[in-house]
Amino acid sequence: MVIVIGYYCSFLLVGYILYSLIRSVKQRVTIESIVCFLLLFSFFGFRDLPILNDTAHYYDHFRHLIKYDSFFKHPFYYINPHERFEPAFQIFERILGYLTSEPYSIIMISALVISFMSIWFINKFTHHVALYTFFLLTSLCLTAMYSSIRQSFAMCIFFIAFTYLLNKKWLGYYLLIIAAMFFHSSAFILLFLPILDKIELNKKNVILTFCVSFVVFIFLDTLLEVIGTTDSVYYQIQMKRETIPLAVILDLLTIVLFLILCVHIRRQYNIDKNDCKLLWWTSILNLSVIMCSLRFIALVRFAKYFFPITIILLLSHIFTVEGRERNKYLYCMIFFILLRFVSILLLKNEWYHLYPYRLFDFNELYHNTNTGY
Repeated sequence: MVIVIGYYCSFLLVGYILYSLIRSVKQRVTIESIVCFLLLFSFFGFRDLPILNDTAHYYDHFRHLIKYDSFFKHPFYYINPHERFEPAFQIFERILGYLTSEPYSIIMISALVISFMSIWFINKFTHHVALYTFFLLTSLCLTAMYSSIRQSFAMCIFFIAFTYLLNKKWLGYYLLIIAAMFFHSSAFILLFLPILDKIELNKKNVILTFCVSFVVFIFLDTLLEVIGTTDSVYYQIQMKRETIPLAVILDLLTIVLFLILCVHIRRQYNIDKNDCKLLWWTSILNLSVIMCSLRFIALVRFAKYFFPITIILLLSHIFTVEGRERNKYLYCMIFFILLRFVSILLLKNEWYHLYPYRLFDFNELYHNTNTGY
């Protein structure tokens, strides 16, 4: 566990050292981005199969796919109608299978893509790349992306699409989101984000949003029956669930804290809310979805798209503050997010299975994928 905590904290160290040594912002950002990318890829791109919840599942699926005698009888664009994976991801697997017979390549290449796109996205909003990466990792937002590969590919496309959304390039945004849906169907919720740009950000509309969310929360079971999701495996799991969704509660409290601090800073320093209107609305939607997830935990998948935006909103507000006040807010948030992360490692390692951390053994001929989770 010490190795994992030390690795996560290394991003803070990288940010501090490079900020102290390099005065040129452009040069510092470039070096910081490269170092952060290498740190991400080396840790997650060579992880052993028991690390993170779905690593072994994706490895096993790809291993079986490329070992079938019928694999090379189909073209790379063949889509198996009986496969539970979305079409674009099936094509990705087939292309990769034509290029290599190594099953672990699905883990390594996905980590490469996720690492690159995450650093690219962070670069769009800040010059403090390592610090932002630290927050995305310790909030477990970026960490989870390396596990749920299909949705993570959809999120990577969303990262590109969000820049189109900020620039009001609606056609490009919608085309990219439709592409994301072919990697993971949950991306359909992103089709509604442009509507938020048309809604004025004021107290009345925010209260109305939370009232609607509360109504959805109360009648969620009825809504799920109406839209015909009662036969899904997620619904069946939810019906059998007897424990309190602690992870959802923790995420809810975290987002509430972040938004309260953002509101405080905005009022204290007279920040124009319209300068980051979409960041605000996306974060409010994030809070609403997390709240509804208390009733139906599968909705957390939708919130995964919005959590990085909430982190961007928080840190962009903190960096509008100057001097000691900024450091006070920043250090408090670093302490909070690190405490949250360490607590999860200590008490609920089964949520992510980050330790004991091991590297993948390429010399071993056969790898057991029955991890029990």
